[in-house]
Amino acid sequence: MIFVLAHDEARARAIDAIKHAQPGSVVKIGPPKRTGDQNAALHAKITEIAQRREWCGKRWDVETWKRLLTAAWCRAKNESIVMLPALDGQGVDIVFRRT
Repeated sequence: MIFVLAHDEARARAIDAIKHAQPGSVVKIGPPKRTGDQNAALHAKITEIAQRREWCGKRWDVETWKRLLTAAWCRAKNESIVMLPALDGQGVDIVFRRT
């Protein structure tokens, strides 16, 4: 699991994961890949898109828009996106880079 400690909820999830981790688990803390201001601007823009736009006749939440935008960005950079059958056999999953 990877947690970006951008807000209190993310920190709480990270702490909970550590509390429930198996003995011998490894925790690594590293510097942010973008600044807090950059992250806030990105999430504000994605929130704005989610509030104003429909896709395929439906409004989607911020997380779905983030995934759609990330997948489009990966394609624009010629990075691979893989569609695989879902592990539970219920449809497909798209696997791409995390943001």
